[in-house]
Amino acid sequence: MEALVGPLVIVSAALVVAGIAKVRQPANTVAMFASVGLPRLPWLGRALGLVEIVAGVAAIALRGGAALGVAVLYAAFALLMLRLVLLGDAAPSCGCFGVRSARPSWVHVAADAVAASVAAAAVATSAPALADVLADQPALGLPYVAFLAIGTYAFVAVLTSLPDVFDAVRATSSSEPAISTFHLVPVRVEDPTRRVRPRD
Repeated sequence: MEALVGPLVIVSAALVVAGIAKVRQPANTVAMFASVGLPRLPWLGRALGLVEIVAGVAAIALRGGAALGVAVLYAAFALLMLRLVLLGDAAPSCGCFGVRSARPSWVHVAADAVAASVAAAAVATSAPALADVLADQPALGLPYVAFLAIGTYAFVAVLTSLPDVFDAVRATSSSEPAISTFHLVPVRVEDPTRRVRPRD
């Protein structure tokens, strides 16, 4: 199904972006692993990043069956984020995008679950490769590629920025508004129509 190619490329490209971030800056990913009992090994974060890059590129370049790795990774991430959310403040970072990683939240759980569903649907329907879809697009497929780039940016922004926005809104709504105390002072108002008699 060609309709699934766009969403699949978006979530796969986001996975590649996350993988590159982990390879370059694995510290947050390692800290996240430590919060669930795994050893603090930088190479472990980089290894996960490499797996993400390979899985994402394969899903973009090949037919739907190659998206199985993307589906498995996102499903695992959804379960991991669910555990981190239930643990509360045990993990200050989701470890998804290097230094840009946000705090684990229900946004991550939902987004990862949706991405896993998209990839699984692509596998089940044997969605075509991106190159096959671009061949049928006008203007050499450039508008379609631009749409995919914007979609990828938006999906990454959801995972990196939206949790912080929700935290800020929640903090603002839970804070008590400042109460100002006004003191009422009686003021005597002269009647402007009253004529003042001159003194004798």
